[in-house]
Amino acid sequence: MLKINRQFFLSKVGRRFFMLFIFCALIPISALSAVTFYQVKNELYQQSRATLKHLTKYTGMAVYERLLLLETELQIISTDFTEGAGGPFPGYHRNENGFKQLLERFTALSVFQGSRKVQDIIGAFPLAPDWSAFDDELSKGKTILFRGGAAKPPVPVYMARHMAGQGRDALTLVGEVNPDYLWGYGEGAMSMPYMTEFSVLSSSKQLLVSSLPNPDSFLEATLKGSIRGATDSFDFHFDGTDYLACYWTLFLQSHFAGMDWIILLSQDKASVSAPIHSFKKMFPLVLLLSFWVVLLLSVISIRKSLIPLERLKAGTLRIAGRDFKTRVSVDSGDEFEDLAGSFNLMSAKLDRQFQALTTIAEIDRMILSSLETEKIIEIVLTRLPEIVPCQSVLVCLIDLESRKMIRYHMNQTLHKESYLVVDADLNAIMAKSDHLIFDASRNLPTFLFPLSGNPIDSVLVFPVFLHKMLSGVIAIGVGSEKSFQEADIDEVRQIADHVAIALANADLIHELDQLNWGTMMALARTVDAKSPWTAGHSERVTELSLSIGRAMGLPPGEINILHRACLLHDIGKMGVPAAILDKGEKLSVAEFEKIKEHPRAGARILEPIGTYEKVIPIVLQHHERFDGSGYPFGLAGAEIDFGARILAVADVYDSLFNDRPYRAGWSQPEVIKYIRDQAGIQFDPAVVQAFLEVIDKHSS
Repeated sequence: MLKINRQFFLSKVGRRFFMLFIFCALIPISALSAVTFYQVKNELYQQSRATLKHLTKYTGMAVYERLLLLETELQIISTDFTEGAGGPFPGYHRNENGFKQLLERFTALSVFQGSRKVQDIIGAFPLAPDWSAFDDELSKGKTILFRGGAAKPPVPVYMARHMAGQGRDALTLVGEVNPDYLWGYGEGAMSMPYMTEFSVLSSSKQLLVSSLPNPDSFLEATLKGSIRGATDSFDFHFDGTDYLACYWTLFLQSHFAGMDWIILLSQDKASVSAPIHSFKKMFPLVLLLSFWVVLLLSVISIRKSLIPLERLKAGTLRIAGRDFKTRVSVDSGDEFEDLAGSFNLMSAKLDRQFQALTTIAEIDRMILSSLETEKIIEIVLTRLPEIVPCQSVLVCLIDLESRKMIRYHMNQTLHKESYLVVDADLNAIMAKSDHLIFDASRNLPTFLFPLSGNPIDSVLVFPVFLHKMLSGVIAIGVGSEKSFQEADIDEVRQIADHVAIALANADLIHELDQLNWGTMMALARTVDAKSPWTAGHSERVTELSLSIGRAMGLPPGEINILHRACLLHDIGKMGVPAAILDKGEKLSVAEFEKIKEHPRAGARILEPIGTYEKVIPIVLQHHERFDGSGYPFGLAGAEIDFGARILAVADVYDSLFNDRPYRAGWSQPEVIKYIRDQAGIQFDPAVVQAFLEVIDKHSS
């Protein structure tokens, strides 16, 4: 073997191969190793920086939660002090455990009247803290948070809350927070990674607490690092050590009066890079070993490995191009064949997962964009089997107050059933927040009966929660529980959560729509109530206009606009004096001019409401005449908004048919004859024809 190798290296081909090996193998391996080393080191820093950033937010929220708990303690004590009989502090005397917890959370707790101490509850203040700058916030019932006057950390932190009384007689509960509890020292310490330092600064850059020695120099070092904005990360050098640092501003003023805090965590760079020290020692040995291994195996394996590698590379590129149906065929009988099998398995799984994610995204987009409950349910029932292997799907909506359940299932068409839910079934659902499994061969809950006729072995039920309240379930019938993978459960759980949000959005939109229509109906009745002669006028005109619009084939969107305009068409009469509206004689020229202003006035009233942009032309033009002799603009024919032309016929019909102060109402034949005669003069002939068909249909 040695002889063969010696002859190989002495030959011209051997020397050429060796040089080729040096340039094509050893140098790239060395360069790649060096790049890898620095990439690993840089990635290690980046990961540590990201971890430190998340840990900073977590630590800040932990401090915030402790502040909220301290505020709750002050609220309880204030209540006990105000309402308790037999002493100012009865609540915690009855609860020794609570008082023990209080001792752990406050080093001093006293009641003050102004700056005069009334009673010490825990410990005593050597000097009364000054909270006078926050008197206004205290009087408004807000908890204040302020720091002491210490020049060096740890700086005392005080919390105060108004208890009772006003002005100089006001009682204030003031506590000095135990720093061990607040900053998490001792038994209640917050877990930190190795060599991680914890510091807190005020919004004015005063250091409140720090686990580093010599905090003044540390503060100077961090300020040189330029703490700007709400959150960021930076590097700094302190006491001969390089640090990674990340800070996050805890916005306390959103809840407490006082100041915001800056939570700052720092980590020694040496501790971050410690895992790669051993790698640096092994690096030369690995490089040398790589040289001999590559030299020995490259001659033997290069031809055998080249073809499978090329096939795997081509397959990888197709995967990168999202061609997940690609497969690689390798029959080398070695690890490359196994690798090709694993590659094909990975490709199949990626194909399935990509299709599932695409379908989930489509379902999410469809259900979250839909505002109709039944449409949302239908989407889930029809699309869910595309994601998970199941034979049938059922969706139920539950009203916990009425104990009613609405069940939906698909059998070519959507079926909807409503019934009272059994308490035992409801309790079983509410006991599990993730999913439940029912054996289809045994007694199924009543709400799952539609699935019992299908060839299934198990039923998986996923509760749908909204605001931690059960709002429904999604049930899936499967051939076997084992046919369901953990990923399938996560995907259905995700869809169930989105269904809850979509249903809540649909309910909210429905409520807003009902409120909108109710408001318009109230406005219409308010206008009609201004005169006893016009009571119910707007609603009658609306009903007739909508009938004419439907007879003329208006689409739902234009019917909706016409509905709004008809209800509000006389809103401008709010500015017309009642004496003119109820006058029993012929109006004077000035009075009629006042009446003619009501379309413009109505348009001005509705103009600030952006969603009524298409309603305004109908309100403004409903007194225009087809021959151009109407008001306020004298428009004619097609210049008049089509909705206004419909409204004009319905408005005149109701006005003539009903009594007015200056005349008695006409009979229906008289009104119909008038409108027929005015076709092409006052009214659009097409609208008149549709009106006559509606009247004839109602009469028959």
